[in-house]
Amino acid sequence: MLSTDPNKDKAATELTVHNEIQPVLDTHVNKDYVPDEYREIDNGDIAVDALGGTVHDLPKGYYRSKNFIGTLIALCLALTSCYFGFVMPANVLGIINEDIGPNPNYVWVSMIVSWNLTQAVAFVLVGRLSDLLGRRWFFIGGNAIGLIGSIIACTAHNIPVLIIGTALIGIGAGVQLSFGIVIGELIPNKYRGLGISCIFVSALPTTAFGPVIIRAIIDNTKAGWRWSYYINVIILAITVALFYFCYHPPTYEQLHARSTRRVPWWKMVDFLGIILFTGGLLVFLLGLSWGGSVYPWKSGHVIGFLVGGAAMLILLVVWEIWGAGEYPLIPMKFFKNRQYIGTILTAAVGSMVYYSLLVLWPMQISVLYETDSMAIGWKSCIVSAASLLGQGLCGVLVRVLGRHKLQMMVGISTLTAFTGAMAATTPFTPHMAVAFIFLASVFLGYVENVALTIGPFCLDPGDLGLALGLLGATRSTLATTAQAIFVTILNNKLIVNIPKYVIPAVTNAGLPQSSVDALLAGLSVGNFTAVPDITPTIVMAAVASNKEAYSQSFKIVYLAAIAFGGCGILAALNAPNSESKFTDIIPRKMHDKNLDNKVAQSKVVDTEN
Repeated sequence: MLSTDPNKDKAATELTVHNEIQPVLDTHVNKDYVPDEYREIDNGDIAVDALGGTVHDLPKGYYRSKNFIGTLIALCLALTSCYFGFVMPANVLGIINEDIGPNPNYVWVSMIVSWNLTQAVAFVLVGRLSDLLGRRWFFIGGNAIGLIGSIIACTAHNIPVLIIGTALIGIGAGVQLSFGIVIGELIPNKYRGLGISCIFVSALPTTAFGPVIIRAIIDNTKAGWRWSYYINVIILAITVALFYFCYHPPTYEQLHARSTRRVPWWKMVDFLGIILFTGGLLVFLLGLSWGGSVYPWKSGHVIGFLVGGAAMLILLVVWEIWGAGEYPLIPMKFFKNRQYIGTILTAAVGSMVYYSLLVLWPMQISVLYETDSMAIGWKSCIVSAASLLGQGLCGVLVRVLGRHKLQMMVGISTLTAFTGAMAATTPFTPHMAVAFIFLASVFLGYVENVALTIGPFCLDPGDLGLALGLLGATRSTLATTAQAIFVTILNNKLIVNIPKYVIPAVTNAGLPQSSVDALLAGLSVGNFTAVPDITPTIVMAAVASNKEAYSQSFKIVYLAAIAFGGCGILAALNAPNSESKFTDIIPRKMHDKNLDNKVAQSKVVDTEN
């Protein structure tokens, strides 16, 4: 029977809310209350009911619940979206530029500002802030930003607008590629590598066959390359909905329920650190992207941006050490952890090769080996498909083989060997080139998954997000740097080698010296109709010698990659052996969505009181 006394009803409501939410909000629970088996995953503040423990400590049917399954599907779709927004457009940049260009900055759609850079910033911000404030809204919001970017990109009618859309997609990609944070928290440690590889494999169609899919779409649809972004809009709309309804990780209140003092969320955000980190990285890498392409390396634009960006990053370090206080954006103590730094630098070298090959390998195929669009697409699949195979193999073998330092050393050494071996390929050795690229990419994927699996084991469980965030940001930043370096080397060598090999060949074939400049101009666009005195024999000589010029130029790029690989081998010497970490422990568990409403209701009650 309901009471007619409103004061009694209010008191009853307050008591009910208090009893239900107290385990989450209580700030005075003694740390000794935590069971011994949870010590490995307890950071001293988190509510006991948010700790995972082992499989036996989870609610019945936890891994069969709609929340857990919905979260997994959301992670898989998010990663699929990530590759739709990058791998596909990256393979048809020339076609896109012809359609809505031409614009010399079209390469930014897959390079500095538009993807890797924004992704690097997002990695750190999402990793660090979600450790402190809770992960739910970062994964919802990040994918929503990617959705907005895809809508902008699919409607773009010029390159600058497409770059803006891709930059937003890059922010979303930083969240999407942070799926290891979610997997690392919700499944037993011993299955972490397998879980990460399963998410990678779920994106098989776009990861492995994206180049073929996008070229088939272009050949058979009126909208062409825009379908890459149309499909991305559909995928991301579903992804955002799944994260909203299914993903309920520990809340901000749960993460700090046992703290001896309540700190407002905004005091945990290092705003100045965010400004210095984001601004410094953007300015520095923008200057790096301009060097040798938009402006000469010695120009004031390039030097000014490089120096300005570096200065901001130096100020960031000073601020993080002496001014950021209790909650710095990037705790400098992490850089004293030799095993962690060795792990992320090894992974970074792999990514430097990966993202560079995604751009350079299709170019090499089209110039040296194939002219048919679909044939170029199929061969372009090799890098992503083989790296996916390596990631899958790692998921199966990383725990079984153990000796993770040796795994990383063998992986990065083999990657370096086969990448360097590409310097021996010529226009007449297409099968050898395919074999070397395939083997290099397999070990590239293997190394990446080992690093994602064992890197967080070097730090506290409460720093899982930042551990993977720094790893991802380091990989993206150095990959961007490597792209700029490799493309600059290639362009500089082509400037020398094309005249060196083409001019003697065509003049010996009968081309007058007065027509050489016109032929070189025609060679760059593949059209010789404007060249005076041109003959089929001269065309054949020009094409053959141009291939040789490119072959010699690519050789220098691959030899330069050996130097980066050597740095990766040295870094791998510091990687840990983490066999003891592959346990049944589960760091965190999701809760029922009603908890968010109870927390909000408790705050209303506290305010009224």
